[in-house]
Amino acid sequence: MTNYQNKKGFERWIIDLFVSTIPELISATVVECENPDFLLRTGQITIGLELTCLLDETLSERDTAQQRVVERSKELYDKQGLPPIHVDVMFIDHRFPARRDVDATARQIVRAIVSHMPPMDEHVTIKRNYRYHHDDSYLPKQVAFISLCRSHVMDHSFFGRMDGGFARLITPQLVQDTISVKNRRVSAYLNRCATAWLVIAYDTGGMKSLFKPAPEVALTQYESKFSRMFLFNRFTKMTTELTIKDVPNKPSEATH
Repeated sequence: MTNYQNKKGFERWIIDLFVSTIPELISATVVECENPDFLLRTGQITIGLELTCLLDETLSERDTAQQRVVERSKELYDKQGLPPIHVDVMFIDHRFPARRDVDATARQIVRAIVSHMPPMDEHVTIKRNYRYHHDDSYLPKQVAFISLCRSHVMDHSFFGRMDGGFARLITPQLVQDTISVKNRRVSAYLNRCATAWLVIAYDTGGMKSLFKPAPEVALTQYESKFSRMFLFNRFTKMTTELTIKDVPNKPSEATH
């Protein structure tokens, strides 16, 4: 499977979760696309959805070590031909694995996942059990807990990391900078759809996606060429619609 297919499958999963939080879109058909990322066919109009995921690209030594374990865990899991699953690993900060321990830690994580495989469309959390140190499902000493989720829309697995530290703050400026980058493509999007929406997702899996919106984010008006915009927390499935102020020369919407 190519990196593009992995990325598109992950984006589709997030969009399906987002759509499930908007009552007017529940019956819409999601179509994978490019420019914008997805089309929603509602029966009346076609809505273009552009998705962007907030990520903090700064990684510490601890984060790098933990990421090696997560990547090795996914590699071992996939080799066994097991069903698609979303895995988030919460590490204990002061016990990040040494390089020599990466493989053993990853194998123990995979054993725990297999022992606690959730049913389809359900979620399971594997917590530390200090009484049974020799159980195959016992978590490695570096891991606090593992969150597992299976969904019928997933066609391959996603492994990420959670973190117990402070989440990076989503500020109005960060939101506006994100919108401004996407504004440049709206005219092209409207060649494929009647109206274009922007979804800004966070907490999509792993520490790099861990953010917390500042209170003023929901109160700020943003310059946007999109007709609607949303801030979406993948973990809590909380959707916040952002307020748009008019932009000169905003592209007109058509009927598709």
